[in-house]
Amino acid sequence: ITVQQCVFSVAFSPDGKYLATGGRATKLWDVSNGKLMRTLTGQNGNANSVAFSPDGVSLATGGRIASLWDTVSGQLLQVFTGHSCSVLSVGFSNDGQYLATANDNATVNLWDVPSGLLLSSLGHWRVSSVAFSPDGKHFATGGGTAKLWEPVDNS
Repeated sequence: ITVQQCVFSVAFSPDGKYLATGGRATKLWDVSNGKLMRTLTGQNGNANSVAFSPDGVSLATGGRIASLWDTVSGQLLQVFTGHSCSVLSVGFSNDGQYLATANDNATVNLWDVPSGLLLSSLGHWRVSSVAFSPDGKHFATGGGTAKLWEPVDNS
């Protein structure tokens, strides 16, 4: 697979069959044959970050806004609003219940994916990366410094 555009982020689906590329457009590729499956339309600006849900059914993108897409149909499922500038990183919890989004304006938002509700907004200087722990109880942020946040209540 060779993408002839600016690519800011890549992610494999959990089963390894698909590759998402984020940039001026977000594209889904079939890894077995290198063919483009679909381009997600309706994206607002560049996709700085892409992440598959743990079940591979949806894809989160971060750019001017954070969005959730259906990987089969390519339809926009949800828009997460609440950042004052571009989203630089998105990441799912291991159960797919939560989505963390981060921007360069010292904000990390934690979302409930099924409802789209903002659960909390945390400050951390110049956040450019988020990741959940494998057990789903913690998440970390990075950007200048790394920070491990208090456990996420999965009850």
